[in-house]
Amino acid sequence: MSRFGRNTINTLQAIYELRNLGVEVYFETDELYASNSKLDFMLTMYSALAQEESRQQSVRVSSGIHERMESGNISKRVRPILGFRKDSFVKIYIYEPEAIAIRTVFMLFVSNIKMHDVDRFMRRDFASLNFSKTFRTRMYDGVISNPRYKGDVVLQKTFKSNYLEIY
Repeated sequence: MSRFGRNTINTLQAIYELRNLGVEVYFETDELYASNSKLDFMLTMYSALAQEESRQQSVRVSSGIHERMESGNISKRVRPILGFRKDSFVKIYIYEPEAIAIRTVFMLFVSNIKMHDVDRFMRRDFASLNFSKTFRTRMYDGVISNPRYKGDVVLQKTFKSNYLEIY
């Protein structure tokens, strides 16, 4: 029943619609036939239980995300940006050889150096770090405007006040 709908109302509406179309719905785990209108109360109860189970799972997942964020742990899917690395505990740390280059890009930018001159400087002075392959002139704009470098990162950009909402 919990996989059939997100909330009691949607589940019951779908069951009634299918019943009117002559479609038989059987919930194996609950051993319940939805075609029997005498069992509507049972359907409502099972659906309400499934909805509450969904709510509790949503609360658990949300709490886990908040705890990881507070402890500084990040998702394994998050790729660190240039100048940062992930350790074996999935914590991000500053990788100095690349971080120096990023600081240099910002220093040159605030000094009003043109991007093609920044590129030339980076290729010459940071050639040992193989930035000549990494950096291209258009990439400097990306570094300068990247919120993670600027310190403007906003996590949890979306918020659902109601766990039943899909989007």
